[in-house]
Amino acid sequence: MKNHVYKIKIYSLISIFFCFTCTVVTLKHPIVSNLAIPSEWEDENIIILSDSLTLELKSGQKRNSLNMTRTIWYKINNSVPATLKEVVDRYSEYVEEKPIISIIAIYKSGKYKKITNIKHLKDLYYVNSLYKHKPHYFIQKAHIPNYSDIAFLRYSVKRRFHQTKNCSDRYGLRSDYPVQKKVIQLIWPTSYELNFGLENAENLTIQSNKIVKNNKNIFTVEGNSLQPIKSINNKYPELWYAALFVSFPPVNSKSFSWEELGDFYLQELSDSLKDKDASFLDSLAKGIQGLDENEIIDNTFKYVKDNIRYYGSWEKAYSIIPRDPKMVFKNGYGDCKELSTILAFLLRRKNVKVWLTLVNTKGFQYLEKYPTLGAFDHLIVCVEKMNGNLLFLDPTNKVCTTNTSYHWVLGQKALIIKENGSYTYTINPDRFYKNEIKTVSKIEPLSDRGDWSIKGTVIFNGAIAGQTYKAIKLRENVKESELLINTLKNVLQIKANKVTLDKLEPLSVTIGYFAPFSHYITNNSGRSIIFAVPSLYTPNQHFSDLSNEGNRYLYEVNQTDTWIIPKDFNTFNFTNLSSKYSKGTWNSTNENITRIYSCEFKHIDESEREYLGKMLSKKNEFSRGIAWAE
Repeated sequence: MKNHVYKIKIYSLISIFFCFTCTVVTLKHPIVSNLAIPSEWEDENIIILSDSLTLELKSGQKRNSLNMTRTIWYKINNSVPATLKEVVDRYSEYVEEKPIISIIAIYKSGKYKKITNIKHLKDLYYVNSLYKHKPHYFIQKAHIPNYSDIAFLRYSVKRRFHQTKNCSDRYGLRSDYPVQKKVIQLIWPTSYELNFGLENAENLTIQSNKIVKNNKNIFTVEGNSLQPIKSINNKYPELWYAALFVSFPPVNSKSFSWEELGDFYLQELSDSLKDKDASFLDSLAKGIQGLDENEIIDNTFKYVKDNIRYYGSWEKAYSIIPRDPKMVFKNGYGDCKELSTILAFLLRRKNVKVWLTLVNTKGFQYLEKYPTLGAFDHLIVCVEKMNGNLLFLDPTNKVCTTNTSYHWVLGQKALIIKENGSYTYTINPDRFYKNEIKTVSKIEPLSDRGDWSIKGTVIFNGAIAGQTYKAIKLRENVKESELLINTLKNVLQIKANKVTLDKLEPLSVTIGYFAPFSHYITNNSGRSIIFAVPSLYTPNQHFSDLSNEGNRYLYEVNQTDTWIIPKDFNTFNFTNLSSKYSKGTWNSTNENITRIYSCEFKHIDESEREYLGKMLSKKNEFSRGIAWAE
C-alpha cells in the first residue's frame, strides 16, 4: 500500500482566549512529525489526523459531575462538504457550564488564523413564536472564513457537566471521516466502583491499558487508521461499532443498576407533582368517564392528547424536570415528560396500572450490561391491562389512537420505571398487529394504438399504513393526490396519473389508482406482459444490505398482488422462492395472476451474510413474472 508523508509546522497564539498578540511557535502535535496517510484516503474530503477525548468523573457532595475535553485535528482535502464551514455546539444551561471552544485554521499558504468570532447565542436553535424570548439551548457558533483555502483545522472544546445522568453512555472509536489516531481517556476516583467496558464486535485493532495515578484510575483506549462510517445500516448498531461504554453514577460512588436508575429518576420527577398539583389533576380525573377499562384508557388518552399539544421546551431545569401540571394546562402545550407524567397520574386515579417508560427513538440503543439514563431521549407511558398485556401510549403523537401511538418506536429499547422494580424492555407490536400490502390490478388495452393501462386498488395495513395516515393528516402545502401519487411510486413503483383515497385509518389505508402500463411487449416472438408493477415492497432495505458494517435484520412484511389480465395471455414463466428467511409463490387461473410474498423479522448474523446475499438475488428473480399470448 502506498503511503504519503506530510511535514508541516503549525503556528498558534500565546494566549488562546484573552490575547490578540501573535507569536510564532511550533505546536507539539503528532502531525508535526512524519505522518503516513493510507493511499485509499486520497479521495476523502476530510481526514481526522487526531481525535483526543478525555472524560473525567468528579465526585461531589450532592451529585457527580463530568469534565470533558476534546481536541480534533482535521486535514481538509476538498472544500465540497459544508460540515466544517460552520461549527455549532449546542448545550443546556441547566446540565452544564458554558463550553470553552477554541478553533485554529491553518491555510494552504502557510498562514494561520485563530477563529475569534465564536458567538454565544441563546435563541437561535428553536425559533418559535411561543418562545422567541426564551432560549431552549445555549449555542456556540463559529463561521470559518475562506474554508476552501484551509489545509488543517484544529477544534478544541472543554465542557463541564453539572450532572452525569444525561451524559452519553457510549463513546465510539470511528467517525464519519477516516481517523488516523483516536484516543479516549477515562479518569475516575480510585474510591469509585465504575461500570465500564470496551466493546469491539467489529474487531478493530485497538490498544487499551489502565493505570493508577494520584488516587485516580486512568483507562486509555487507542485506535489507529480507522475507516470512516459511511452510513449506519444495521438496526442495532451499538452491538457492532467499537466504543467505550460507561455507566456514570449520577450520585454516590458506584454505578447504578437499571432498578436503581429507575428509582433515581422517579425521585427526580417527584417534585414536579406537588400537593396542589395533585388536587388539580384529581379534579380533572373526575371528569373523565368510561364504562370499562378500554374506554377509560381511550378517553383519558384522548383528553390529554386533545388538550395539550406537544411542544419541546427544555430551557433550564425543564430539560430534565417537568413543569407543574397547572402551568402545562394553562399554556396548552408541553413536552414528552409533561404529557406522559400527567397521563400516568390521571390513569392511576382511574385505577389503571401504569408506569412511566423511557425510550430511545434514535439509532444507537443501550447495552444491557451498562445501565444509563443517557441512552434515552423520550418518555412515554406503559399500561398493564387486566389481561396482563402491555400497552404503550405516546401522548405526543397527535395523529394516532391508543392502539397505534407507540408504533413509531417499535423495536426500540426502553426502561419501564417501577418503584423498586424497573426493568429493560424492547417495544414489540401486539398480537393483532399485521404488516401487509394487498393489491388488485387490472391490465388492459387503453386504445387501438397499442397503449395499455393498469388500474386497481392498493391496501396498506400496519407500518406503511401508519406512515401514510400520518403524512396525510399532517400535510401542509401538499395536495392529497400528490402525496398519494408519491407514496405509490416510492413504495410500489406505480406511476399513477389518477388516485383516490378510499379508506383512511391509522392502521389501514386504501388507495385507488390509474396508471399507464409500460410492461406490455410485442415483438417477433409474440406478445407478452411482464408483472413488475406493483413491485415488491422492500422496506428499510438498508437493514438487509450486504456491507460489512455489522449484523442485519430483515423486515417482516407480507404482500399479495393479484393481476387481472386478458384471457389470451395463458402461457406463464414464474420462479417461486423458498428460503429460511422468506417465501414467495406464483399462482395462475384463467384470468388472474397472484404473487404472494412473506418475510419474517429475522436477525442475520455475520456467518449467514453470504446466504442472505443469495436469498436477495433469488428474491429479485422471483419478483417478476411473464405471461405470453397465444
